[in-house]
Amino acid sequence: MRVGEDRCPACGHRLTHATGISTDSPPEPGDLSVCIRCAAVLIFGPDMVLEKFTGKLDAETTREITKAQNAVRSVQAN
Repeated sequence: MRVGEDRCPACGHRLTHATGISTDSPPEPGDLSVCIRCAAVLIFGPDMVLEKFTGKLDAETTREITKAQNAVRSVQAN
């Protein structure tokens, strides 16, 4: 899904699209994301600008984020 253009706060990669891990709904403030280039965990801020996520995650969310990060790293390795 196309979202407003932004840059990853970790690596600076230009980001224009987002996809849900477990839903097809558009992202909302507070939703987590993973950078497609560096696999950094990001969060959509109140104004939908991406920020580095520094909070704690529950076990289920950690598993989902780790799967997404592993997928990104696998693609980057090839």
